[in-house]
Parts: sequence; structure tokens; C-alpha cells
Amino acid sequence: MTTTLARRLVLSCAGIVAVAAVAIWLANTIPGPPRLEHGRAGAVPASAQARARAMLPAIDAYLDRDAGRLGFGGALSARLRPRVFCDASIIEVRPAEALSAAGFRPFVVSWHVGIVMNCGEFARRGHALLEGLAGYPGIGEVITVTGGPGDYRAGSLDVGPPYYDTSWVRAHFSPGAAALVLSEKVTAPDPVRQARRAFGFPPATRAVEG
Repeated sequence: MTTTLARRLVLSCAGIVAVAAVAIWLANTIPGPPRLEHGRAGAVPASAQARARAMLPAIDAYLDRDAGRLGFGGALSARLRPRVFCDASIIEVRPAEALSAAGFRPFVVSWHVGIVMNCGEFARRGHALLEGLAGYPGIGEVITVTGGPGDYRAGSLDVGPPYYDTSWVRAHFSPGAAALVLSEKVTAPDPVRQARRAFGFPPATRAVEG
């Protein structure tokens, strides 16, 4: 074998290795097809949990900021300066908008995140943590999340009805996620833990009806 031929073979092999490496990198960094993702209320495949966990802080921050505007309060006296707190569990994450380039899989830039939400109105009266009777265990909601890991931002919450509306759920969730929501086996955490922190109560403090 001549030196020139050997050099060509080496260069060809190096090129094949480089192309394969790029292909593997793209497969592991560009999001694939949507998967059922279930955050705080049950087990999901390990491959799906990471994205849901990464999005939860952004969703929590949005709910903490805007919960009072959702209209779930009003049961406690305004003199107590009550606040509404919400907590959520993720059911699924589906691409809402994607950018594509020739030869590459789509790159998702926004997501529709299906959640179940639990809201409550709380206030402090002396040494007691009060909870209003008007809570909100919703049937399901959809919130839009943009950005990527480390920079997720949540907004544009589509609040579902507070009653068993199968048509709304099926219109806003994938078939598998809709079945899970309608089974009522998925719940969101009690937002009392947020109320404790906000009003300066110890972690084990129980809320009483206001």
C-alpha cells in the first residue's frame, strides 16, 4: 500500500468518526418528540423527569407572582390582608412552537405544560394560620413555558374549569394525559407550606378555617 493511499484511508476514517460524533451530540442535545411528563404526583420515566423538574421553579415563580389575580380568594376578611397561594404538579410537556433547520430535528422554543393546580387563600390572625373555605382544586390547567434549562420562563396560564369538564380536558391535553387527569389520580401539593413561609409560621403549623 502506498503512503498516499494510506493517508487517504486515515483521513476518511477520521472524517467518518467526526460525523458520527456530531450526530451523537445532536441526538443528545436537541429535544426529541414530546413525552408524558409527570412532576410532583407520581413516577415517570427518568428521561422525562429532568425537563419537568427543570420547569417547576419557573412555574412556581409564576404562580407565586400571579396567584392573587386568578380570582380564587375572597372568603377571608380583607382586614386580614389574605393572600392566595398555588402549587402545581406537571402532567405533560408538549412543544408549542419549534424552529427547524434543514437536516436537523426541530428545536423547541416554547412548551405547553399541562398541570393540575391547588390554590388556597390564607391569612395570619395572631398566632393562627387561617385558611379560607374557597380553595381551588382544579381539573387541569395549561401554562406556556419558554426558554431552556436554566432559563425557563412561565406565563400565559389557561385555567380550566373547577368542575369535571371532559371536553375541556380532551381539548387541552394529549389523549394519554387527558385520561390521567380525568381519572383524578393526580393531585397537586397543598399550598399551605407556602403560606407558612410567607406568614412566618413553623413548618409543622396547621391551618384552621377562617
